[in-house]
Amino acid sequence: MPKKNTLSLVIWLGLFLCVTGIYLLFQKPWEKKHVSPSIFPWSSDEVVFLSRTFNKTNEIEYIAFQRFDNEWFMVSPIKEKAHPELLHRLLDNLNRITSEQAFVVSDETKWQEYGFSPYLYRFVISNTQGETFTLDIGSISVGQNYYYVRINNSPTNYQVYTFNLVDLVQDRGEYLWPDIFDIPFDNLEKVLFFFQGKKIVELHTNAGGWEMVYPENRLLTNFSVKSLLLDFYPIQADHFVTFGLSPSLLRQYGLSSPRYGVIFVGQGRSNTLWVGTLSKDGFLHAYSHEKQGIFAVSESEIISKWITQASQLTK
Repeated sequence: MPKKNTLSLVIWLGLFLCVTGIYLLFQKPWEKKHVSPSIFPWSSDEVVFLSRTFNKTNEIEYIAFQRFDNEWFMVSPIKEKAHPELLHRLLDNLNRITSEQAFVVSDETKWQEYGFSPYLYRFVISNTQGETFTLDIGSISVGQNYYYVRINNSPTNYQVYTFNLVDLVQDRGEYLWPDIFDIPFDNLEKVLFFFQGKKIVELHTNAGGWEMVYPENRLLTNFSVKSLLLDFYPIQADHFVTFGLSPSLLRQYGLSSPRYGVIFVGQGRSNTLWVGTLSKDGFLHAYSHEKQGIFAVSESEIISKWITQASQLTK
């Protein structure tokens, strides 16, 4: 019996050593995994207001967005629909912000060394419960790998990779609604085209369909007009240059006497687009009476639609 007990003990000891060896083979007990903590406490569906203050050189730039039902609007500096894709990317980006490293800065005067004097960007965000969250972004690290981030004026300095904040630091004009033409085609009643300050084509609808009333009177096929006008609907503002439409700004961007113009009328309202000079980055400057600012549009789209398309009606 003692021999059998000894043999059993040896067998069990051998099995234990085997299992322990296999476990140690596949584990790294001395390596601690670093889990990046999430900084933003809510889901994007809970957010109802978001503002951003940007301390530019010699200027403080402020924008704010608010959700009405399920639709987001820019409410400052102007009231306008927000660009749906970019704004939702911004909100989703908040949930993905994680800290790669964090350290405590207990001396308030030391914060200026990290770009908090008081900050580069400040986000103030409110949720459906009326709670408020503040996120400040300071300077970029020496290696330009991450931004310094502070939340709710706490003493913790978070380091967040720069690519995680790309959607939060876009130019404010990027967040505006880009569509220019939104009157449903079947509700259009009148369309006018202009070139170099002069009206070149005017179209009206009647009981039988479309007709040209300028530069001559003649009936047009619905197919030809539809193929022409629907080609304008995809035109969008690529980005906004300024939120102002003062006479001096219009002169600055070659819009006092626009080179191209179009007016769509229907449903008791209008869609307009006026296009001026070529910008340094290859876009054309433009504005619309229905939008509060000067924006950029694609040169190739504008030229093809005014010269190639609209001119077909005058033949």
